[in-house]
Amino acid sequence: MVLLERKHITIILNKEKEFLCQKWKGFVPATEFRRAIDFSMDTLDACGFYRIISDITEQKVVSPREQEYVRDEVINFLEKNKRFRLAFIVKDNSVIETCARLYDRMLKEKNLEGVNRFFASPAEAEEWLLSQ
Repeated sequence: MVLLERKHITIILNKEKEFLCQKWKGFVPATEFRRAIDFSMDTLDACGFYRIISDITEQKVVSPREQEYVRDEVINFLEKNKRFRLAFIVKDNSVIETCARLYDRMLKEKNLEGVNRFFASPAEAEEWLLSQ
């Protein structure tokens, strides 16, 4: 079920498999990016879910400030819900993959290992996510 559809982001809720799917496109302005992150985390919280597939294959650069924002939102979510998993779908060696890996490193610096994984295909991402 499509919950949100904007120029740069589509968010779909898969109730049967209990996860959100984000599809990012282009350069997302900071305000829109934060709204989408907040919407995603609020939806997970309201549904009692803790998993996201985030397809960033068509997304452009995410600033360090926005990476920090996501890190902080994930930490807040984990403090309340104890579980969170994010499967990124990426193009190898892309700029956005580098941004996502920097965000992942920020979580690891806070001793949050294993929250994120990176995949080349939606099928691989879903398989891992559903095993969590």
